[in-house]
Amino acid sequence: MPTENAQPESIRLIFAKGTDVGCQREHNEDFVEAYNPPDPEQRRRKGLLFVVADGMGGHQAGEVASETAVQTISHEYYRDPDPQVAPALVRAIQKANAVIYERAQASIGQVGMGTTVVAAVARGPELVLANVGDSRAYLLRNGNLRQVTRDHSFVEEQIRAGVLTREEARAHPRRNVVTRALGPKPEVDVDTYGGKLSPGDVLLLCSDGLSEYVPDHEIEGILRQSTSQEAVDMLIALARDRGGSDNISALVVQAAPASATAAARPNAAATTQQLAAASQQVPATAQAMSAVQDKGAGAEDEAAASQPGTGEQRGLAADPHQSAAAETQERPTAAPVSAASRSGLSRGMLVLLVVGIVLILAGVAAGVFLFAPGLAPTAETPTPMATEVASATEPVASLVPTVTPGVSGESTATPRVGFNLLEPRDGATFDSGEQVNFRWSFIGTLPQLFTFVVHTNRPGFETVCRLDQESCLVALEPGAYEWWVEVWSGDRLILDSDRRTLEVRAAPTNTPPSIVAPTLTPVTIDVAPVDTPEGSDADG
Repeated sequence: MPTENAQPESIRLIFAKGTDVGCQREHNEDFVEAYNPPDPEQRRRKGLLFVVADGMGGHQAGEVASETAVQTISHEYYRDPDPQVAPALVRAIQKANAVIYERAQASIGQVGMGTTVVAAVARGPELVLANVGDSRAYLLRNGNLRQVTRDHSFVEEQIRAGVLTREEARAHPRRNVVTRALGPKPEVDVDTYGGKLSPGDVLLLCSDGLSEYVPDHEIEGILRQSTSQEAVDMLIALARDRGGSDNISALVVQAAPASATAAARPNAAATTQQLAAASQQVPATAQAMSAVQDKGAGAEDEAAASQPGTGEQRGLAADPHQSAAAETQERPTAAPVSAASRSGLSRGMLVLLVVGIVLILAGVAAGVFLFAPGLAPTAETPTPMATEVASATEPVASLVPTVTPGVSGESTATPRVGFNLLEPRDGATFDSGEQVNFRWSFIGTLPQLFTFVVHTNRPGFETVCRLDQESCLVALEPGAYEWWVEVWSGDRLILDSDRRTLEVRAAPTNTPPSIVAPTLTPVTIDVAPVDTPEGSDADG
């Protein structure tokens, strides 16, 4: 059911939300909610909160994560005294991350659970968005749609790097792999966006079960031409018709101009004082009081007919006095006039009659305004206020992303579920032919059916062993490896270890030494001739 909220001197918000299990899932792990604090002063300071969360980890894990995220964010945001919306919203999301992480560490059945989240706060015309994961926020302005938030996903990183196009990413096998979520780690970074809402703007928060099946140009056409409830119904129906492989959630907020009649209403407090003074000048008559009682009963019946649950669109004024003034302007002659007044009742009695009717109507309308909203769940019928709170930061002209890092520092607490030992050590080296002994020690209670799997990033050695014990001996080819251990229960990954590196060195080449033949250098020997003495006689 769409909900309308008037914001004096600014805008009024009309919103609707919906979620669907889809066509292939057995359980809905999405959680969608809109929040309104019951205290008017808190509404004025903190505004209206919308949240969509898409859980991960299967039944009893993803459902728990998404609901925990939404409830924790709303609780923490509204209890934060900081008047600045963005820092308070970031702290609330980071607190939700810590709560989910702690719960996952306490139960093996919930290890690795997480959720994406996208949240919006509207405080008067101020708009602040925050997201973690691939749940999105879109804004339609002047008939043009754009995605405000940036996905934290594998394919989005590939698109930014120029590896994939948008069209290629829509069909990529790893399109559902997120790189950031609430729950898997003790700290998380949160992206925030700030800007202003203008009359005519339409905001859409949705899970990836919707954005995967409905392209931007179709979302734009639906938001242009539909009411908030019609848009929610049509978007979910389209995603279902096209496969609906995931849960589907949508929350649509329309910013409409403030009602022209609200600006034309007189000062209700002054009018009430004038009527009270006039009522003291003349005594009331039994006929006048009878007419007023008849009119008051009719007003109460009409107010009861407009309570939540009737399927009608409701509008709640931000000021009970304005509601009273509007009631008196719209139906000034609804009360019956007695026969005595028609046949010559004095002017004073006529004045009293009219004054009494107006006073009672004002009281009845004010009572309906004050008590009727309390009869409905506050989470279903938020009432945004238009009064802005001064911010220490300069307003942002457009919705610009800001990354808010998680709490710095590593957690030193011993995990209740996880890996206590990983061998070989990070950066270890092995000789060629030497077997690598992978060893680990798991903390916590394992499910009845489980498997340890050792993976590496090297082609041909993606899975080096799969077994139910905490070690394996493997011979690896020479090269550099990144490796980690996973725990599986059936077809569900429930935990993985930190990643480490190792290197297997290539064996040295045994080449026999070469024999160098000696080089023979020719030597020239000069031989002098022997002279025979003259006159020698051989015979003596």
